[in-house]
Amino acid sequence: MSTGIPTSFFKFISVRGGLAVLEKTTIGYRQALDLNDPFELQPAITHHTRCAKEPGLIGAANGDDDAAWSVARFDRLPDYRERVREYARTHAVLSLSGTVDATALLDATTGHEDDPRRNLLMWAYYGEGHKGLVLEFGAEVSNIVPQAVHYDEERAELTFEDIDENPVLPYLQKGSVWSHEREWRIVIPVDDAMERCDPTCYLSPFPPQALRSVTIGCNAAEETVDAVRQALWGREKYAHVALRRARICKKKFQLEFFLEYPSNEVVDGKRVVGWSNSSEFGADLITTQRRPTA
Repeated sequence: MSTGIPTSFFKFISVRGGLAVLEKTTIGYRQALDLNDPFELQPAITHHTRCAKEPGLIGAANGDDDAAWSVARFDRLPDYRERVREYARTHAVLSLSGTVDATALLDATTGHEDDPRRNLLMWAYYGEGHKGLVLEFGAEVSNIVPQAVHYDEERAELTFEDIDENPVLPYLQKGSVWSHEREWRIVIPVDDAMERCDPTCYLSPFPPQALRSVTIGCNAAEETVDAVRQALWGREKYAHVALRRARICKKKFQLEFFLEYPSNEVVDGKRVVGWSNSSEFGADLITTQRRPTA
């Protein structure tokens, strides 16, 4: 997987949630204390300074003053743990998937294998068992720049100075078991005046131009397809948004993607829909197979 800052970020979401996003032009930020990893916002905090943690910079105590200073820092550990919890109570997080390997040309034959939309697990966990949607956004979905989550086997220790300088750091550390999510996060302050979609989810508006595409899961019902078409093609603000559908690949355990586009032709009161390429599996006519002998 390549490194760098993605140009697109992806939100796996249920049908109901995705249609609400399109209807209201708002997206939900989850209260930090309601995230699903038990290690979330449970950072390892040390009273040692950065210098004391770096090889070659460890200094021995030189007397009573040093000892008292070190004890005083140790006594402040509960305060910094509470500071992390208080920040979590007053902030919410938008979780997105992102990689520089995502491409605007994603279809049945092109697109990098590390594109988040190809991730079967993410569709299963967060895309309503492949019945839901993936919304593609540019970084302008928020005026706060997304930050990458870092994955590791070990829990990194944060110093008091780390937390003072960047209180978002506890949100950006996760175990390597989650690395397939390729998560990026946006953390915003919240207040009780903000609209909510449930007690722990705060709605924040985004500019319509930030939405780049919508992809419909391979198990989606036709009612879902019709509803998404209407939500996009029926609104001028989404005229630029591409609509894709995921399909099960015939030869491999992976997904293929087809770009839908509206036509001016109307049949039985419905607008005809075109495709970016051929049918789901292509031609399946066999002309050389022989009948087995008895």
